[in-house]
Amino acid sequence: MYFNRIKKYVETLSYHAQVDTLIIKKALNVDKNNKSFTNFAYLALERLVKLGVIEKHIKTSKRNIYRVIKKMDKCKITVLKGCRSDSGLITPILKRLKEDMIENEFFGRIDEVNLIPSDYMGSYAKMDWYLKHNTPDLVIVPADRIEMMAAATCCFLYGIPIAHIYGGITNYPLSTVDDTFRHNISLMSDIVFVENDAASRTVDYLRTNIGKHKIWIKTIGNLYMCDYEVDESTVDEPFCIVLYNGYKGSDNLGDKQKIIKNITTKRVVVISGNPDSSFTPKFDLHHIVTYNENLPRSIFLGLLKHCDRFITNSSSAYYEAPTFLKPEQIILIGDRNKARSSLNLPEGNPDLVIETIKNWFGERK
Repeated sequence: MYFNRIKKYVETLSYHAQVDTLIIKKALNVDKNNKSFTNFAYLALERLVKLGVIEKHIKTSKRNIYRVIKKMDKCKITVLKGCRSDSGLITPILKRLKEDMIENEFFGRIDEVNLIPSDYMGSYAKMDWYLKHNTPDLVIVPADRIEMMAAATCCFLYGIPIAHIYGGITNYPLSTVDDTFRHNISLMSDIVFVENDAASRTVDYLRTNIGKHKIWIKTIGNLYMCDYEVDESTVDEPFCIVLYNGYKGSDNLGDKQKIIKNITTKRVVVISGNPDSSFTPKFDLHHIVTYNENLPRSIFLGLLKHCDRFITNSSSAYYEAPTFLKPEQIILIGDRNKARSSLNLPEGNPDLVIETIKNWFGERK
């Protein structure tokens, strides 16, 4: 697959660049002890690096030329990261990608790109710079935030294949801009991983209605609770958690009243919602309130495990909370996720993500 991409590119270059590409490709099947051919392959590699056909970071010595050449033909993955909620989706996938790269050597390189939460232009510019200097075989885009929409758009315009984690989630009517971003990312993607069969049908419906039939859709269940860690170091007296994402069209006054009404403890732990939300409920004077803007996920799960009530409009009520809390402890506020019919999702299968990427890559080579 890598050499096919080089071939298409060098067709517009000089005759020498085309010859260099063939030399490197042939080097994969030549005896390593053939010093004469090793020298030819190394010089060819040097010239292609200078032309920009091959990334500069793989430039190496003659002694390592065959290791580098073979690595060029392996799958290169880029994983995007954004706000706190994305880490639950990405962590189990990254873990398995790295394990597979060591054990099976299928993946030649795994990059991580940290986007700028809630910043479309900044995230687009960061992705644009990255793609000007790198050519991944596949970019993994989690969830549905604005920074992910920016990066996915950039990849789409560069012609870089996209794997979307968690497409097809629906709210009727669309209650947040994230809903629109999510569907648009799925429409730009080559592979879409979904949480359940209903989401799979939604993605298939969206793609079919715009005439884009050829796509890989795989159901992978709830990845948020795969390989999770719990830090209980901040847990003490009884408390309720409030995690609320402000959004356009929400009934802020009514939601605030419901939040206060459902608090059952003196201590309240408030966890900031999405970076672009602006919502601060006014608590009663007798409440002891702790505000947290950037909680590590392990501490968040530790608090969730021991809270008296989880009062929220966050999707955490569906992905993380049911592992630790009874249904009556999970208090849903507002319409943000009102279309979700169940607090139970299939068990997560991150191994299927790796298997699907391998099959997809093998089919394209």
